[in-house]
Amino acid sequence: MLIGDALIQQGKVNEAVDVLEEAREAELSPRDEGLVVAALARAYRIVGDLTYAAEIVEAFLAKRDRGPVDLSVVVELQSVLISIYFERGDMLRAERAARRALAAAPLLTSLEQRARVYWYAGRVLAESKRWDEALEVATRARVLMEELDDRRSVARLHNAYAFICIETEPPRAEEAREHLLKAEALLSDLGAPGDLLATYTERGRLAWMEDRPDEALEYAERALADSPPEELEWARAVYLRGRALSALGRNQEARATLREAATCFHTHGARQQEASCWRELGELDLGEGDLQAAVESLRAGLEALDPRRTRA
Repeated sequence: MLIGDALIQQGKVNEAVDVLEEAREAELSPRDEGLVVAALARAYRIVGDLTYAAEIVEAFLAKRDRGPVDLSVVVELQSVLISIYFERGDMLRAERAARRALAAAPLLTSLEQRARVYWYAGRVLAESKRWDEALEVATRARVLMEELDDRRSVARLHNAYAFICIETEPPRAEEAREHLLKAEALLSDLGAPGDLLATYTERGRLAWMEDRPDEALEYAERALADSPPEELEWARAVYLRGRALSALGRNQEARATLREAATCFHTHGARQQEASCWRELGELDLGEGDLQAAVESLRAGLEALDPRRTRA
């Protein structure tokens, strides 16, 4: 399991999956099995196999023929589910998992684990437009990671805080910019492949929000040039690039880019984000006066949101 975690940190996620699948087949205590399942689900989430990632956690939690599992392991599994459900667009399930994990967080002795709970819950609360709560738990997560002196996680939490600031109504643009500059400063020193991908994507989203599509495109290109360990984060950068190209009137390039992002999101079961791509494509079609194509694009977006469909 430790080797698998180390491989994930290095961006060698496919190798990590092989190692963790092998570990899961060993004779394990309920606690160790739960930890391996959590690590394996994280790996599958990173490569974008959200459906299988959720299935292995849900199957473990539903087991009746095993002994009791430590609270810390259960919370770890719930934290992984929060992130998976969020990416997949299952917000009701994400909120339920977040409530369960937040209720148990004060009982956890691991500061790192408590920080992860707050980190994931913050994103879900932001999606539910509960901005103050989202910012509060994101701040708690960052303070805990600073106490642990985990610079990479602190930088990622600055990204997460900026994401919430951009999403708030009205947006907190200056606050978001401050956190993104801090994240970039921390990650530039570390120099790990893919670390700056999310930072550049969020800086691009901030530029987009402030009606600077040329700058948004520049940051999207910088994000895509960074070697991404997470395919879904890469797809978000592609989506940002498509929106920027559309705003700059480069419609043909925008259409191809948005379809590329939609295909990636579809492959990985990220329904909500796939639907966003089709909405943008529908807007392009409407702008060009092609009503039939617009209807088809918007229908594809509605179909993407159907929770009954599979990834196939």
